[in-house]
Amino acid sequence: MIGFVAFNDLGAKEPRGKSQPVTVAECERLVEQLANPDPPPFQEDYVLKLPKGITTAALAKSQKPIAAAYDALSKNIEVSFPVLIAHMDDERYSHVYEVGPSAVFQRRSVGECCAIIAFKHIDVYQAAVTRQDAEGRRRALSFIDEACGGFENWWKERHEKNLAELQLEGLDWASGHVRPPYFTPQEWEAARQKLSQLATQIRETGKPIPVEDRLRFFSR
Repeated sequence: MIGFVAFNDLGAKEPRGKSQPVTVAECERLVEQLANPDPPPFQEDYVLKLPKGITTAALAKSQKPIAAAYDALSKNIEVSFPVLIAHMDDERYSHVYEVGPSAVFQRRSVGECCAIIAFKHIDVYQAAVTRQDAEGRRRALSFIDEACGGFENWWKERHEKNLAELQLEGLDWASGHVRPPYFTPQEWEAARQKLSQLATQIRETGKPIPVEDRLRFFSR
């Protein structure tokens, strides 16, 4: 049974007993909380600098309820998962975030938030199969895209599977994949051993691999 921490509109924690699981209705409310009541501070796809008068500190403060909702949905993934899938096309504005080392600022939608949470908990093989290629580009395998032809095909055939089954399928596929050119033979063997360990854990426990995923807006 999953413990749950609810959040009020200001992002304040409201602890609940471990014996009380989160409900689907509460997950729907949390998805609504991902929607920002304020208009986006810019309309471009990305900006190098925030508009005059807009600071990362002010944005981080106003976006706290969004982070709280994101974190609660991620923590309770086994209940929130179908709700997240249902809202992946939600185009409502959610928040502004900083893009890694490039230090540009982008907007993210509610649907993008839902997709990120879902895929981080599904694709638990990603960390082991991700590397930079010779040109410094980030490369990774994707079971959903490469083996299934995209999300719609993947989900249509798997909507009755639980999270542990979905994780295991991806792990087994990645483990049996031909070595990508951006891995040395030694690196790929180490990656396959890690994938095998995770798959064994799911088979022995019947439970999905836990994923720590919390929303962070800015690096500074």
